[in-house]
Amino acid sequence: MSRAHATTAGRPVPAAGPIILMLARREVVRFLRQPARLAAALGTPLLFWVFLSGGFAAALDPAAFGEMSYGAFLLPGMVTLAVLFASIFSSITTIDDRASGWLQPALVSPTPRWVIGSGKVLGGALVAWLHAVVLLALWPFVAEEIFLAGYLGAFLIALLTAIAISALGLAFAFRSPDTGSFHAVMNLILMPLWLLSGAFFSIDGAAGWMQWILRLNPLAWCTDAMRTALHEGQVGLSLMGAALFAAATVTVALTVLSRRGQ
Repeated sequence: MSRAHATTAGRPVPAAGPIILMLARREVVRFLRQPARLAAALGTPLLFWVFLSGGFAAALDPAAFGEMSYGAFLLPGMVTLAVLFASIFSSITTIDDRASGWLQPALVSPTPRWVIGSGKVLGGALVAWLHAVVLLALWPFVAEEIFLAGYLGAFLIALLTAIAISALGLAFAFRSPDTGSFHAVMNLILMPLWLLSGAFFSIDGAAGWMQWILRLNPLAWCTDAMRTALHEGQVGLSLMGAALFAAATVTVALTVLSRRGQ
């Protein structure tokens, strides 16, 4: 038996690595052929950032954000929003693949379902991470001080966030009958998660009962980790929440895809 292949019911199974990379490349190529997706996923976070930091900053208590400007405080939340939008758009490709007839033959092929799921998650995460890179490139223009380790760590946290949301989107897209149902479910789940992630305001300034909700929100772990990395240069412990969120959602997504009869 070849080292690069195993067998399933007498059929050769291709090595997982090349298949995952091929599927991830397929998602990235799809994105590059649809530049409107970049404008759609980046436009809203950029508008929020410009209007809120420029138009509403004067109406807020500067003490609530410490020594940083509101624009600097807001940017990590906008990165999370861009990742969220891009991940949702990437997840829709799963529904398109099912409608076009590509997905079902792939699922019944010798390739394990977890390999197909991993490739889809990786591709969607890379696309979403590219959006985060664009926004994080603006950080030097609003930062009072740049911590190199923290700045690089923010890119890693953004990638973990992209993996987490892409995996969550894949799990729901795989079970959604159509795009409309998928959008409804994702808006119901992800938008409240983002609004309660501390993107706009400091968690410490929220009411006591709401602080518990905010601190248990996994998307808040990602936003807070990114903000801590950028503003304080601390990466180690702040990575744990984002990594845990990503690990949990990837496990859920691969479990959903592995169920037979789907």
